Amino acid sequence: MPVAGGQATLTIGPLVRAGGVYSGDYKVSVAPYFFKNEKGRLAIVVSDESLAGMVMGKTEAIIGTATTSGKGGETRHIDATATPLDINHGTLKLWFAAGERKMIFEPAYHFAEKETAAATRPTETNRASNLQSGLPAAHRDALDTASTHP
Repeated sequence: MPVAGGQATLTIGPLVRAGGVYSGDYKVSVAPYFFKNEKGRLAIVVSDESLAGMVMGKTEAIIGTATTSGKGGETRHIDATATPLDINHGTLKLWFAAGERKMIFEPAYHFAEKETAAATRPTETNRASNLQSGLPAAHRDALDTASTHP
C-alpha cells in the first residue's frame, strides 16, 4: 500500500483456526520509515456459516483484531472481505485505521492441511471422496453443515 513518500507492506504468517477464529502473526513494514514498522497477532473471526459460504464460492464479510506486540499492545479493529477464487484460495481485502489514515491491504489466502496417505494415493473405494478428504477438516465440516442445512 502506498503511504506518503513510501510503501507499507503487510506480511501475514500462517493462520490457525480454533473456535471460529483464525490467529497468527503479522508484520507491517513501512519503507523508508522503518520506525513505523510493527508486528503483532491477528485474530480473524470466521464463523462456520461464513466458512461454508467461502467453501461454496461466496464472498463473505469478516471482522477481527490486530494486537501489536510491544508499544503497549494496542488493539485495532479489522474489517475484511474474503473473495474465494476456488475452494482453497482467494483474496482478502483488509482495512483498518492507523491514526487518521485508513490502511487497505489485499493479500491472498490459502487454506492448507497436511496431506494424508489416502489423499495422495486414490483407490477405487476412495476416489469419489478424494476431493473432500483432501480438504482441511474445517472445510469438510463446513461442507457437511451446508449440505444438511440449505
